Amino acid sequence: MNQQFTKQAEEFFRAANHIDVPGEVKAAAMDGIVKSRETYEKLTGAARDAQKAYDGVFAVAQNGAKVLSDRLLENTEKNAQAALEAAEAVVRCKTVPEMAQTQLDYLQTHAAAAGEQAREIYELATTVAKETAEAANAAATQSFDQLKTTA
Repeated sequence: MNQQFTKQAEEFFRAANHIDVPGEVKAAAMDGIVKSRETYEKLTGAARDAQKAYDGVFAVAQNGAKVLSDRLLENTEKNAQAALEAAEAVVRCKTVPEMAQTQLDYLQTHAAAAGEQAREIYELATTVAKETAEAANAAATQSFDQLKTTA
């Protein structure tokens, strides 16, 4: 069976050597290749542009995360310093009522500061989320618009 297939294949290729491909077929095939290459280049360009746009989104998100992280660290440092100062003030007290008042004053001050810090963090996180969402929306819109014009 293998020999028969080989023989048939050889006969086919011998016969095919005498058949010319029509010029119209070659032209149509070349036109298809040229159009495919153009489409590939447009889509590749669109993909690169989309990547740049999304890199911008990630940069916005990363910057926002850094700002939040920096603020949280700053708040932690302030709170730790305030707690240490309050502890030192309590130790310097001469009476129990004075200690209790010093501790109460610290707790009231700390509660107000913690509330303000929470408000600031919430506002900052909301701003970061909004900016990131806006950047993502702009990148997606740009990508879709570019794909529409490419197609």
